[in-house]
Amino acid sequence: MQLLDGVEVAQSPIAAIVSCSDAQLEPSRLFGVYPGEVFSIRNIANLVPTYSNAQFPSETVSGLEFAVKDLQVPHIVILGHSNCAGIQTLMSLPSSSASDSQVDRWVRQAEPARDKSRNVRDAFFLATQNPSYEHASICLSLRRLASYPWIESLVKKGKLSLHGWHFDFCGDELDRYCPERQRFISDERSTKAKSTIFRKRYVFK
Repeated sequence: MQLLDGVEVAQSPIAAIVSCSDAQLEPSRLFGVYPGEVFSIRNIANLVPTYSNAQFPSETVSGLEFAVKDLQVPHIVILGHSNCAGIQTLMSLPSSSASDSQVDRWVRQAEPARDKSRNVRDAFFLATQNPSYEHASICLSLRRLASYPWIESLVKKGKLSLHGWHFDFCGDELDRYCPERQRFISDERSTKAKSTIFRKRYVFK
């Protein structure tokens, strides 16, 4: 519950956003929304774990479950960004080893996205390939979201929509994933993140 002029009001966020822990990417400030308008779930590289009945407790999964089941959000957004250090760590990792750090083990969850999009392995090209890895990771998380039974059922009923967005700090632009075209695009709803793009009537159509 939140207090507004001393009166308790229930949370009713427009969406749940799974975003990166990067200090530069704070969803509420990025989109100019007020506290309570979005339910923010943050982790390194904005990843969604693979669904499993025997899954080890995860802050990301528990946050998603609370947002969907308790807050009944109508939208979930996977929000990635340019020059993501988590994705860069993933790109530089060799095969799994006992010396993996906690961060290494976390970002390895996106290895399927890395392996699918890695066409050029020369380190010289890694910097220019970053967007494709970031995009592939967002798409992987979207597919994993859709595999959660309590998300899948609501999507099929039209009560929940899933979105993949990528914010470019350099261009100050927000691209969205278009399932029909199977690629990220800019459109009138998401060309400038400094505008009021997050309003329900504007973005979520």
